[in-house]
Amino acid sequence: MDLPVETLHNVALLPKQERLLFKEVLGKHVAVLITTDLHKLMQLLYRIDVDEQKLQHLLGNKPPHDAALQIAELMIERQLQKSAHRKTDPPNKNEW
Repeated sequence: MDLPVETLHNVALLPKQERLLFKEVLGKHVAVLITTDLHKLMQLLYRIDVDEQKLQHLLGNKPPHDAALQIAELMIERQLQKSAHRKTDPPNKNEW
């Protein structure tokens, strides 16, 4: 079961209904990682830059399936934030 990372990177392009369906699929992948490879999930969340305090709160207070859906929501939310930031503050090509 491969995590749909490419879709996650492009989640801002999905219509709202498809985004909700994607959240369900992503939640299932997260649930599997919670029970089989928490270290891999934590690495992914670190790369995406999900808020660590929100994550710790979720993992400590929810059953794995509920936490998985909420973690999926945090992942999508963070990707949407990044996408919005790129639109409002595009990189300066002359900086490099």
